[in-house]
Amino acid sequence: MLETLISTYAQGPCTLKKLTLCLTSHAVKHSDGLGICHDIERVLLSFRGLESIFLDMSHLGLVSKESVINHSQSLETSGIGTSHAMSVAYKTSDLAVILNDCTKLTQLAIPLGIGTSKWTGLCHDELDLQVAHADQQQVNNIQASLVSAVAFRLCSSRTELVHFADYYVLQAAIATHSRLHSFRTMDCPYLDWNCDSNEYQWTDGRLPDMYVEVAAVALQNLATQVFRYLCEHGSRFRALAWKPLRRNHELDTDSIPDSNGHCWPAYAYYKGRVTDAQGVARVVAIPVSNYEGEMLESDIFDGRF
Repeated sequence: MLETLISTYAQGPCTLKKLTLCLTSHAVKHSDGLGICHDIERVLLSFRGLESIFLDMSHLGLVSKESVINHSQSLETSGIGTSHAMSVAYKTSDLAVILNDCTKLTQLAIPLGIGTSKWTGLCHDELDLQVAHADQQQVNNIQASLVSAVAFRLCSSRTELVHFADYYVLQAAIATHSRLHSFRTMDCPYLDWNCDSNEYQWTDGRLPDMYVEVAAVALQNLATQVFRYLCEHGSRFRALAWKPLRRNHELDTDSIPDSNGHCWPAYAYYKGRVTDAQGVARVVAIPVSNYEGEMLESDIFDGRF
């Protein structure tokens, strides 16, 4: 089929504007994986003019930056991920080239490959409790403390925030983009709770109940700092989500929603503002619980993927 598409599109002007392709693990298992990835790149390079690209590459890896940039003069929405490979991501330098060349891009969804982040770094500097071994009263105290937590800042020198260096580089590239307004990271929002289990302890699709509200505060705080950085640098950025590809991390129907209406691992926010008692307005992340129904202007948050 891919060979047919290549020969068809190479013959003359192509009117195709939107390409959505989701590879299944079963199909890839019984095929030449590298050959499939190469053929998809050949399809993308065989013509120009796509306005929307959404590719689930299973575990094959991401298509080349050249195959995306080939549509730079028209591309408005781009979502490229791997539903069965959790650590695949573009190099920061490649992503910067894509953002620089695709000047019409308004929406972007990609994995960042950042890994696990310290939850304490996203909440309060002096909070040093072993959450994994806390009883319910301790958890309640932690949740109450986190409500007013404001200590986290991007580019902090604290060692536990080293993973956010990639966030900083990405934000610097996004902040200079003239049209980009929506971003979705396809990574799972793993947080290190200082417990004995490894970072993939939640891959059964459910976050332990005792962490639900802590995760809600940590991710909202991070989203607020992202929005503030981008706003300070003139970005039009207004929507942000952590949402893995659905087949990468199926949401458990028994997952408990947090106080923002989110169920791990999907979190979505709009940029908003609040005014304090002195009349000073500050940018904040506004949680969106029904993001599939409310964020209709952002195709990359589509619940089907």
